[in-house]
Amino acid sequence: MNRIRVLVEDDLAHVATLFSKVHQERNRSSPQSIQTYFREILFLNPWYDADLQSWVYEDDGKIAGVMAIIPRRMSFGGLTLRVAVGCQLFLDLDQRSGLPALQLLQKLMKGPQDISITDGASRVVRKIWHRLGGETLPVYSLHWVKPLRPARTTLALYSRHRSGESEKIMPSRRILYLGALVCDLIDLAIAPLVPRPEQPPSELKADELDAPTLLSCLSEFTTHYLLRPECNLREVEWLLDQAAKKKRYGPLQKVLVRRAGNKIVGWYLYYLNTSGLSEVLQIGAREDSIDDVLDHLFDHARRRGAAALHGRTEPRFVHALSDRYCIFHGRASNTLFHARNPAVKAALLAGDGFLTRLEGDWGLRFTGEQL
Repeated sequence: MNRIRVLVEDDLAHVATLFSKVHQERNRSSPQSIQTYFREILFLNPWYDADLQSWVYEDDGKIAGVMAIIPRRMSFGGLTLRVAVGCQLFLDLDQRSGLPALQLLQKLMKGPQDISITDGASRVVRKIWHRLGGETLPVYSLHWVKPLRPARTTLALYSRHRSGESEKIMPSRRILYLGALVCDLIDLAIAPLVPRPEQPPSELKADELDAPTLLSCLSEFTTHYLLRPECNLREVEWLLDQAAKKKRYGPLQKVLVRRAGNKIVGWYLYYLNTSGLSEVLQIGAREDSIDDVLDHLFDHARRRGAAALHGRTEPRFVHALSDRYCIFHGRASNTLFHARNPAVKAALLAGDGFLTRLEGDWGLRFTGEQL
């Protein structure tokens, strides 16, 4: 007998076992660490809501699918909205017919929330999502790459593409190592020919970004968005703590950018990776300082040896990123949403929302640590 029911804390050992089975080619983490992750994310998050739970699919009493959901809040014209972020959807290999995924996504979208969203969806999930009445956010699904070392960037993009297909067809570590050495030599040889990022104004200085300052920036710098995150200090601290734990991406860089006189002009969060893509988690800037903040980010990453920066597009930054010769692509993942209020739907489709990786599920997915 098959059924969909609410996920409870006692299910976590079985959920961890299923996750390990589904991701056995890429995951090297212990069942205990996976179980700890799901407990922290689903039951110990600061937005925990008993009315907005995660779901499991049972096949003859055995958990064969999981729809993990995290509650969040956003403000729309001063009105607080409940948001359900779909952060993990995975099924037993024997349940890939599509029906269990359809049923789990139905449970997500029929919840009490005002908005349902996920920013890491595959093409298969996108098709099911559309079938259920949801939509894709085209601009928020667009990603950008800023090459800092061209040859290394090419190798990083190639490796990511191959790993996205299957580890079985990935080149060996020896080949990748030799390829990296060749790329480093090429980058060294062509360095004089590669334009460096624009130098940020000398009056700008960088400070370590802490949770209270980030909360203040989110409150002040996002007022012109119709839809923006709503959070308190405890929630911001929790998000930054979870982001710092994703060590597989590299050390988290938390940078506050000030102008002379200590006036804050923006901030950025990214993972420094000197051999692959340095993933950008969030960028914020005053309207008149977007160029300066981006230049500061690119220069900061270049000076620390980053090969390239990679992030999800924020609509207000598109022109500034394009002017800096960033490469845009839509292959990484899809950002999907469902909103019952037509005005909320229109705002999201128009790009009038502060919706970064920190507001979605990208930064909350389980990455574990390679053993």
